Amino acid sequence: MKTSLRVIPFLVAAACTSDVTPSPADAPLVDAASSAIDLTPLLDSASAPLDLLSGTIDSSNTPDLSTAADLGAARDLAISDQSTSDMTSSDLAGPPMGAGIWWIGKSGSDSNSGRSLTQAFATFHKALTAMSSGDTLYVDDGVYNDSIGAHFGSYSSCAAEGIANGSAGRPTRVLAWHPHAAIIDGQYQRTPLQLFKCHDIEVGGLVFLHGGVVAIDHSSGIYIHQVGAAYCPSNDDNCSTISVAMSDHVTIEECWTWGYGGRYGIAAWSGHHNAFRRNVARYDGSVSGVAQPHAGIVLYSQDQSLAENNVVIDFDATGDDLIHDIHAPLFTTSSVPLVPGSTSPSAAEIAAVPLQPGYPLGLGSVAWYGNIVVNTTGATNAVMMIDSLSSVGGSIVVSNNVLANASGSAAVGLWASEDGGTAHTISLTHNTLYNLNSERAARVDYPPAWSSVTFSDSLIANSAANSSYGCFQDLHGGITAIDNQWFQCDPTVHDPVPGTGLLKADPQLRYLLRREVGAPGTSTNQPASDGGDRGATIIKRYATTAGSPANLSTINLWPFPNEAFIKQDLCAGPGLGPVDTLTADPSATQPGVAGTIYTRKHNTTGWCATTRSLTAYVWEQLGNPSPY
Repeated sequence: MKTSLRVIPFLVAAACTSDVTPSPADAPLVDAASSAIDLTPLLDSASAPLDLLSGTIDSSNTPDLSTAADLGAARDLAISDQSTSDMTSSDLAGPPMGAGIWWIGKSGSDSNSGRSLTQAFATFHKALTAMSSGDTLYVDDGVYNDSIGAHFGSYSSCAAEGIANGSAGRPTRVLAWHPHAAIIDGQYQRTPLQLFKCHDIEVGGLVFLHGGVVAIDHSSGIYIHQVGAAYCPSNDDNCSTISVAMSDHVTIEECWTWGYGGRYGIAAWSGHHNAFRRNVARYDGSVSGVAQPHAGIVLYSQDQSLAENNVVIDFDATGDDLIHDIHAPLFTTSSVPLVPGSTSPSAAEIAAVPLQPGYPLGLGSVAWYGNIVVNTTGATNAVMMIDSLSSVGGSIVVSNNVLANASGSAAVGLWASEDGGTAHTISLTHNTLYNLNSERAARVDYPPAWSSVTFSDSLIANSAANSSYGCFQDLHGGITAIDNQWFQCDPTVHDPVPGTGLLKADPQLRYLLRREVGAPGTSTNQPASDGGDRGATIIKRYATTAGSPANLSTINLWPFPNEAFIKQDLCAGPGLGPVDTLTADPSATQPGVAGTIYTRKHNTTGWCATTRSLTAYVWEQLGNPSPY
């Protein structure tokens, strides 16, 4: 049962009154088409792109650098896959030194100069306060019981922390010297990564554990990439492992979240022009008496923001947290109107962290491109939920996504809910809904919740075989249905008006992410309205600038980036094995949870019960060998 009032996902922390002048709202987005990392020294007309983190040459996916989108994609390719070698490009050249380069290390000292690996500082506070705008801090290997940006506590701004913000095209950077080899452990005493009232900062290659965990608040132009983040406090049901609140032009790219506790894996709340791409999230459950939604990735009161090529695996909606509100691996929503004087957020929260002028006070335009959800277990309200308790209007685009293989009792596969205050147009196109064990594979609720809904070129197969509701429940009554394909989800008593081109035929699927040439519903045999295949095709990376139309690049998405590191973290077992020095959870009070770091069903179910790569796990969902 859904609740009508939800607690706003603020950081639960004391306020800091220090301030800094925010960057302009129209600052350029740091995304796949930006120049946050200068590739000029690495790319020329005679060479293939160099993988910055593995030192390997990949000639199979050399992008066309004649377009800005592919130049951005080349940047993505160059930082995307560090699992191909145990030697980094930095190893080949030696530790960087020179103007604008700083170091922190486990054997360092704050009395050192900080200008080389052998003269590294010992603490982040010392290093960050020594840096100037646009400088780079390298983090040597090891576990740091420290914080980036929260030396003086929560809601301590970059100005108060003494952190020099960067500028457009020249961010201040904090980077792992060797990717995945430096861990920032907040020990539930501090937020491991906090960027409050900051702008133009890049953080990459690190792992953050135990605390807030990654909190970006009232900030702009932030770029977080190749970061692992896990373990919100188990009794904090309002924690997001990666949280982007009241911020704009933030990119979260190629990160991964997991671990017991908290509310969301990756959450964006009340902001605009934010992008979330090629991330992996696994919700491992939480214990709390607070009725809150739980999701892998959520766009919450966003406008002109997007999520593309993200993967949510093994979403576990079982156990104690079942009694609480919505469970949906992918979630689009907004809360009650965000105005001073409302009960949510509270007056104290508004006083501590004022609402940003010009930020959306409800749900605006958002897009989901090329996302994947596989192996959802337990009782979920939907595999993908779209609702809104307040709205600023706009469009919601859900295109080219795969929702597949749910067990338990998913109420709906894809649900556009009836929550009030919504005045959006919705486009649901080229999606694949497969084997969802749901009462309805898809459902769209009553007007005037949505001003118009288009459901087109999509494939629903084996998704509601035991249901009395069939493939699609149309409570809206005014859906435009075009060239969809349904199979094995009768009875069809609740089918919508067929519209045009409805095909009821076996799709002959071998893979969830592509159609086989010549099968019914493909480009050569009863094609979609645009001449392509019905359902999703997820082969290439999207490289869309937030607020712009979808941009499908020429770069292969597969093999999925960082998958060796993701496997190591998500499947290491409770406490992350040898890389986690914390063995007790001081915040846990629930019986059976206190005294241990707990992640549900490690190495016993889902991906972690296999020896497969992430790519193979996703591609082999239907039992056929991965083509990658």
